[in-house]
Amino acid sequence: MLTLRQIIEEAEFLVPDDTIDTSMNVLWLNHINQEFFSVVKIPEVQSFLSEKGKDEYVLNSNIRQKNIDLVMIGLTRYYPLNENTRPLTNWYHFSDTTNTLTVSPAPYDSDMLGYVRYHQIATTTFVPSNLNDTPDAPEEYHYLYIPALCAYRAKAQDDLEKAQMYENDYRSGLNMAAMNYQSQQEVTP
Repeated sequence: MLTLRQIIEEAEFLVPDDTIDTSMNVLWLNHINQEFFSVVKIPEVQSFLSEKGKDEYVLNSNIRQKNIDLVMIGLTRYYPLNENTRPLTNWYHFSDTTNTLTVSPAPYDSDMLGYVRYHQIATTTFVPSNLNDTPDAPEEYHYLYIPALCAYRAKAQDDLEKAQMYENDYRSGLNMAAMNYQSQQEVTP
């Protein structure tokens, strides 16, 4: 497990520059943390029990509408409500503001298992005063933050050749991580 301090120290060793302060490194690490989850779709599931006739369920705050890929209650699958939703289709809508899942039709029985499969998002905003934080990415991908930060540091020095080299290393690892999780998403009930 790498801490922000370890990632920054490694990047400072690989791309030295005394003019880049800790707050700038942390700002870049926040961007890297967000980007990781934009590219790597790590599936998570939140389950709940239905209530007969209830069409709204409050879910955890780590879920975003754009990251939901499956909603089921009992054996009934619900599809995203959009302009292509046909009449009589089981649909759902999720509000990012209230964390509320709305389904139609409402479940016909209580105590049926409902679940929402979604992709993880970055939940931590790093601050320069806490360099002991760790990236939100799974531990085996923490190393990717080093070449990504090196690319930012090299770009700040206008060393585009070095920046491209680190960017390529980072993108290669990021794409591999995305492929590792993609196979988990292809299996749908």
